[in-house]
Amino acid sequence: VTFQTTVKLFTSGDCLTGQITVDVSKETKIKSLTFLAKGKATVRWTEHYGQYTTVVYYASEKYFKIENNILKKGRGNGNVWHSHLSS
Repeated sequence: VTFQTTVKLFTSGDCLTGQITVDVSKETKIKSLTFLAKGKATVRWTEHYGQYTTVVYYASEKYFKIENNILKKGRGNGNVWHSHLSS
C-alpha cells in the first residue's frame, strides 16, 4: 500500500488515500484479493512517587477495522485475473 502522504502520524477523522500494488515474480492467477486495515493506538508511561513507588499507566483503543474484497472469488462471469511481469 502506497499512501498519498508521507505523514506518519494521524489523528481521529483524518482521511487516508493511496494505491494498492501487487508485485509478483511470475505469471500468477488471482482468484481473490482482500484489503484489511486496522487502526489502533497504544500508550504507556510511568510516574514515580517518592523513592520507592512507581506506577505504570497504559491504555489501548481500537479505532477501526476495514475489510474490503477487491476481487472476490466467483464474482462476475467467473474469469480469473492474470498478472504479467513487466519488462
